[in-house]
Amino acid sequence: MELNTIETIQAAEEEFDLVVSDEDADTLVTVGDVHGLVLAALRAQGDSPDEAQVWERLRGAIVRLLGSKPAEIVADARIDDLSRS
Repeated sequence: MELNTIETIQAAEEEFDLVVSDEDADTLVTVGDVHGLVLAALRAQGDSPDEAQVWERLRGAIVRLLGSKPAEIVADARIDDLSRS
């Protein structure tokens, strides 16, 4: 697993107070995959998350962590291809 993937997962865990299993982490390729995992985890906790709000929070966490440009953070972007500042 590449550093960007590890750090993106950590950002999602911190932003949403979640724990991502190694098994789940190994399935994440795109930012959209992370978004879907966060939504599923929040729903499993009994929450009814607003998908757009979760997306914006996740995107902001990735931008802060990696220094990527916000426009680069799209659902089909491969995590390992995101630029770092």
